[in-house]
Amino acid sequence: MRKLHQAVAQREEPESPDVESFLNKKQQLLWKLCDIDWTKLLLEAFRVGGERLCAEFRFRAGILDGQVFDTTKDREDFVHRWTERKMDLSAAHENWESREFLMNALAQMVYIFENDLYQSYGIRYRLRASYEFFEVAYRRAEGRLPKEELAKYEISVEQQRQQQGLDENTVCIICQCALIDEENASEEKDGPMGRLYRLPCSHYFHEECVQQWLHYHSSCPVCRHDLTPETEEECRMS
Repeated sequence: MRKLHQAVAQREEPESPDVESFLNKKQQLLWKLCDIDWTKLLLEAFRVGGERLCAEFRFRAGILDGQVFDTTKDREDFVHRWTERKMDLSAAHENWESREFLMNALAQMVYIFENDLYQSYGIRYRLRASYEFFEVAYRRAEGRLPKEELAKYEISVEQQRQQQGLDENTVCIICQCALIDEENASEEKDGPMGRLYRLPCSHYFHEECVQQWLHYHSSCPVCRHDLTPETEEECRMS
């Protein structure tokens, strides 16, 4: 028992918290928070988030513009994967609208931000332009003609000779060069002058010329005839 009392006596008393020091640190922190320019901080945070979304939209648009599909199923699978990953047009529109909502709320506080509001409006316009850029790229990829569909319009060298109305004076509308190149045709080459495309509207083009156009459009470059193939449902209805 004596040893227990000695141990209790020898135990050091707990130090009392330095309340005054704690309050001083808290006060110093509050003063520092008051010194922060919250206007610029908020605008900078909004600008960084907006620029990041702009970059994401343009990055996706670059991927879409480079896509080439072998078959219609490949194109549909690609669109389905982007939808699952929330990288499709609907998800992008939702992201853009949420950012636009914040921007509108920010505009209501113009009396606080004064001239700094011009900076926030700048990112607002860039964000809209980036979204529209992505939207155009997405719709082009969604309706891009696959290679199997383009192959239907190819005309071989022998078929060229049999086509009426084609001679050395007939030119490609796109490049303004002769459609028939006798040198390439005689050697059975598959270069841009040795193979032609005949669209359903009966307009002729060099293979290389019209492929560049059809990568971004699904219509004839001359008469805008729609080349989009009918779906199974549309075939049944017709």
